[in-house]
Parts: sequence; structure tokens; C-alpha cells
Amino acid sequence: MIHSGAPKQGIGASIAVNHAGLANSEILAQRLADLAGLLRRIAHDLDNILTGIIGFAELSLACSDKSSPPHAYLSELLRVCENGIQLTRRLHFFHACGEVSLSPSDPASVIRAEVERLKKSLPATVELGATIETAVPLVRLHQEPVRHVLAQVLTNAIESCPERGRIEIRARTTEIGDADTSSWLGALKAGRYVEIAVVDSGNGFSEEARRRLVAEPFFTTKPKHRGLGLPIAFRILHAHGGGLRFESQPGQCMVRIALPAASSQEANG
Repeated sequence: MIHSGAPKQGIGASIAVNHAGLANSEILAQRLADLAGLLRRIAHDLDNILTGIIGFAELSLACSDKSSPPHAYLSELLRVCENGIQLTRRLHFFHACGEVSLSPSDPASVIRAEVERLKKSLPATVELGATIETAVPLVRLHQEPVRHVLAQVLTNAIESCPERGRIEIRARTTEIGDADTSSWLGALKAGRYVEIAVVDSGNGFSEEARRRLVAEPFFTTKPKHRGLGLPIAFRILHAHGGGLRFESQPGQCMVRIALPAASSQEANG
């Protein structure tokens, strides 16, 4: 259920990730941009290869006896190729997500839409709620990429929850000063932001996992994942002039997203 009103207090004593240890967010952004360009070219070549394999496999499938072993082998080959296509789409998105078209938007409506979408597939044992500050300001954003970041963070929270867990998404207005910008991974400058916090009742992460999470962009604790989630989220939020940070303690994990509030001129423009 989505509530309006003042946001709840923070999660108390926690491991606050200080991203100042990274060489520099701008250097990281440039490295990821260079890598995104390389991966796009690789994805393009893989698309061409997979297209040829799929074409000949489909022709062969049409000529084969449905009860024969070759028919089953070709069907499996097409399934594997489809997995490859899904991967190349992710690589193309990794490249494109750094290019955004910004316009003043209501972050509350973006949050509500994503919460309602996820509730349709939410496990019955996991509760999802949202607390959105009254009159949260407009932010300059590209809605689809930001919704992708929210979906990624919320999906990770769902996967981290125990058998019976709760996820809370909170939105509020906050001022971030010069001294605080280094604690965020992104492109933050001192100013007014809309902060979106996703808190889950999972096991959190160890200090070693936290260190690798911020030092190794493609690190993942999930064997079946490819580690693209954090780099994509970073590129999207960096392009918005925002950022993210992580906090963890036993039995609880928080991911905080910051997006710059639109100025009065931008909001009215």
C-alpha cells in the first residue's frame, strides 16, 4: 500500500559505503563509457552470427521430422540462441543507457507505477510498501531508464528477502552538501535532491562483498547473474547528475538513489 506523509527514519547504525576510495566517479564513468562502446561493437557482431545460426536452424527444423532427435536438437539450439540474443540486448542497453533525454517529471508517479507493476509478480510471502513524502519536487529525468534502475533495485531486494520478508521504498527531499557528495557513487554536486531509498529485510552483505561491490563494477554475489546491474544503474544515474549508495547491517540492506530536484525555472519551463 502506498502512503503519503513524512518518511520513516533511517536504518540506524549501518555500514555506510564511502565511495571516495574509488579513483573518481568521473574516471569510472569514462571507463564504463569506453567499455560500453566496445561491448556494443561485440554485441553487433554476435547479433550477426546468431542471426545466421537462427536462420539456418529454423530452415532445418522445418525440414525435420518432429519426432526425430535432430528436431529436438535444433529446438534446443534455437532456445540457446534466444538466450544469446537476450544477452546482446543487455549489452546494447548498457551502451544506450548513458544517453538520456531529461524533462521535469514527478518521481512519485514513477515510483507508484513501478511498485504497482512489481506487485503483480511479487511472491505472496514478501510485502512491498511505499512511503512518499508529501509534495516531493519534480526532478529532471528520463522515465524509462530510471524505472529500469528502480526495477533492478527492487528485484534485487525481492531476491534477497527471506521466506517472509518486507521491502519498503521511501522518497523524500534532501539537501546534499559538498562534504557528502563523495559518499555517493555518481555525479552529485551540492544541492537539493529527491532521495529514493529501498530497504529490505534480507541478510545484507558482508564487508568483503561491500568492498568488492564498489571496487569491482561487474561483481555479483549471484552466480546466475552477469553483474551488469550496477554498471547500468551507475551510467543511468550519472547521466542524470545523480547517484546511488549502499548501506547494510545484519537483517537489513538499504540502497539509496539520489536524483537532482528540478529548479523552479525548469519545473515551470
